[in-house]
Amino acid sequence: MNYDRLKQMAANVKLVISDMDGTLLDSGKHITERTRTAIRGLEEQGIGFTICTGRIPAMIQYYVKTLDINIPVVAANGAIVWDPVSEETLYDKPIDWDQAMELMDFCRFHHMDYSALTLESGYFSDNSIRIEKFRAYNAIAEENGEKPMKLQYIGTDHGFLSNKKVYKMLIYEVAPGQMESAERFIKNLPGIECTSSDAGLLDLSAAGVVKGTGLKKAAKIMGIEQKEICAFGDFYNDLSLMDEAGMPIAMGNGCESVKERAVYVTGSNDDDGVAEAIERFFLPSVCRCCE
Repeated sequence: MNYDRLKQMAANVKLVISDMDGTLLDSGKHITERTRTAIRGLEEQGIGFTICTGRIPAMIQYYVKTLDINIPVVAANGAIVWDPVSEETLYDKPIDWDQAMELMDFCRFHHMDYSALTLESGYFSDNSIRIEKFRAYNAIAEENGEKPMKLQYIGTDHGFLSNKKVYKMLIYEVAPGQMESAERFIKNLPGIECTSSDAGLLDLSAAGVVKGTGLKKAAKIMGIEQKEICAFGDFYNDLSLMDEAGMPIAMGNGCESVKERAVYVTGSNDDDGVAEAIERFFLPSVCRCCE
């Protein structure tokens, strides 16, 4: 698509929404100063900015405060629309408890690395390697004076989770064949949505929960139409996000499926790809003399 057509699309945009890991965040899980500046520029143009992530609210609060986001965010791959100002849940769709129990029992029996995520906490199998990703977020949050998320091992009894809303489960492959085994089991378990947000990782949610539906819920709350949305993404769980945005933009490091859905492919997450596209299409004060 040519640059003039892209600029026409950008002129309609009232909301920019971005995935986090592999997109807004660099490989060190930081938001660069260039990206912060570009997002501030959006706000000066009267364009809102928010995030759509697989993370739960407790694992994004540092970034939300850093960017001063005051409009709804989409979390847990679309299972939650969350107000970061009031810290209230505006919409949610948890996994059915009986299905969550069946999934966890299956994972424990097969010695898989699995976790269950609620609004505020992460619960992990005793053999979990994936928990280190959550500890890394806690380290960043604590270094910057923010509250870490609660992390806990599940042990052998899943029953203590029965009074909690589980919005997302993760299965991380630590032995060859585990992904295929889990996928076969999930196909025979009705009411579960399965996608992937990282290599070797399955993201499980209630049926119908995808980022695109979460975006639709958030956009309705904000009174924004599809054509007025620009979305950034990089991985398979972002496909529905691309489909629900009038101006979908893929990261240079993104998978081919996401790039095929996009109207523009920007730089990688380690090359300030989000900032580059914001500057190119939304900030008139940034020189584009190479165009």
